[in-house]
Amino acid sequence: MNRHYRTSASAKPSRQVATDFFRTYGSLEGWQFKDNNLMVEGTTDVRYFEIANQIYVKESGHSLIDGSFGVLAIGEAEDGGTYGMKEKLNTLWRIRRLAGQDGREGMCRVIALLDDDSAGRDAFRHIEQRGARPWIDLFLLRRRNPRVDQPSSFKNQCDNLNHDYLQNKLFFCVIEDLIAFDVIDDFRRQHPNCLRHGIQECAGAFHVDLNREYKGKLVGFVQDNALLSDVIRLVELLQAFRCLLRLPVEGSPTNG
Repeated sequence: MNRHYRTSASAKPSRQVATDFFRTYGSLEGWQFKDNNLMVEGTTDVRYFEIANQIYVKESGHSLIDGSFGVLAIGEAEDGGTYGMKEKLNTLWRIRRLAGQDGREGMCRVIALLDDDSAGRDAFRHIEQRGARPWIDLFLLRRRNPRVDQPSSFKNQCDNLNHDYLQNKLFFCVIEDLIAFDVIDDFRRQHPNCLRHGIQECAGAFHVDLNREYKGKLVGFVQDNALLSDVIRLVELLQAFRCLLRLPVEGSPTNG
């Protein structure tokens, strides 16, 4: 005699099963999740954060990218960018909801960072409309970022810190804008045709729009020439996210 057992519709998988389910999807996409993860638009963004962290490690003996916190690219080339964010984040967070992952302690956490430009803002709205929690799961890049451990206060403090820049809706912010101006200017002098448009300035900050073929070259230039002071905005951004995720802001000690 076959027996049929009814499973409660409200039953949720165990925390470990949910985490394994979440990580399996990540592995299929090529992501090696840690307990806390910052998802960015592409591999160039990842390299800038890695370079900033390498310089920080040399100066401080601590690492901001460690066993508890990683930086991942949503994809490579056409598989990344805002298109990849819109397609893959919706799937990722849908799995999280189905698996019962609601951001509780002990669960694998993924937050996403988009450029604050036309494409990034459009993707932000698209992803938010499909259930992402703005300024909790999903962030726009800012030049200055607060250290707070309460998501409810992050956006207001971030807006206050960036108030002068945010008044100009066409003053975008991309990853290269967090590099010191002197480094960008030195690179521009060596590569006069690297910019699509002239450097835009507002309230003591700047915005650059690089031709695509020079983006990788600038990464190498920063790696070869930057000091900690030149990448401090990237370091501070990593520290801000670590604080928000309630990880040690200074990072973890390195050996040697």
